[in-house]
Amino acid sequence: MHKDFGDIISFDTTFLCNMYRIPFEPFVGFSHHGKSTVFAAVLLLHEDTETFVWVFNQWMKCMGNPSKCI
Repeated sequence: MHKDFGDIISFDTTFLCNMYRIPFEPFVGFSHHGKSTVFAAVLLLHEDTETFVWVFNQWMKCMGNPSKCI
């Protein structure tokens, strides 16, 4: 599915929080019909550079090909 709808990916870091105040951050792609597709999501305890580098490296490992735009 990523190869079909993964040209543009939204990674929303403002999507909040559960009762423990841990942000839920989804990777969302968009189809040619304008529908959104959730590819993955992450719960982050720390929103720092090291954590975001790790998240994007894991994303690349799972999806294989880079998206054209995040």
